[in-house]
Amino acid sequence: LLISVLLSFLLSKAMVDPIERLTIQFGASLCYPVAAMGAHVSANSRASVKTRGVVAMSGTFGYELDLNEITSEEMEEVRTQIQHFRSCWDLVLRGDYYRLSNPFRQEAFNAWMHVSPDKSRALVGVVMGVGHANPIRPLLRLKGLDPNADYKVNGEVYGGDQLMYGGLALPILQEYQALQFDLERV
Repeated sequence: LLISVLLSFLLSKAMVDPIERLTIQFGASLCYPVAAMGAHVSANSRASVKTRGVVAMSGTFGYELDLNEITSEEMEEVRTQIQHFRSCWDLVLRGDYYRLSNPFRQEAFNAWMHVSPDKSRALVGVVMGVGHANPIRPLLRLKGLDPNADYKVNGEVYGGDQLMYGGLALPILQEYQALQFDLERV
C-alpha cells in the first residue's frame, strides 16, 4: 500500500514534466502494467506537445491542459495524437511492453516499445535527452519482434532479426525532441 501511495504521489508530481516522467514511468513499468499507468499531456514549456504526447502514449493517455491556451498548430498535433492513440490503444494497453533504454544510465535517449501478442504490430517511442555537441547518430535495437518476419517502418522494409540485432539508425534529434513510429509485419 505504501508503495502504491508513493508511486501515485510521484506520478502526480511528474504530470507537469514529461522528461521527468520518463524515469518514473520506467520504474513504474517494473511493477505495474502499462494499462495501470496514468499518463497525460499537461501544460508545459520544457517540451513540445508532440514530445508530451509520445511520453503519454506509453500509458493510459489523456490531456490535462486548457485547450484555449494552445496554438492552432498545437491543436492540430492534439487531434493527430488522439487519432493515432485510438488506432493503437489496444496495442499499447494490451501488448507486450519493452524497455529499449534505461534513463537511469543517462543514455542519449529514452526509448520503449509496445508489441502485439502475435508480433504483427509495434509502436516505438523515443525521446532525446539533454543535447550534446557533435552527437552521434543513435542506433536503436528493438525487442520482441519475430526474427523471421519482415516489418515495414516508415515506408522501408526490414527483417525482424535486423531490427533486433543490428538496430535501426535514428535521425539526430534535438534536445527533448520525440520520435514515434509504427511497425507492421508485411
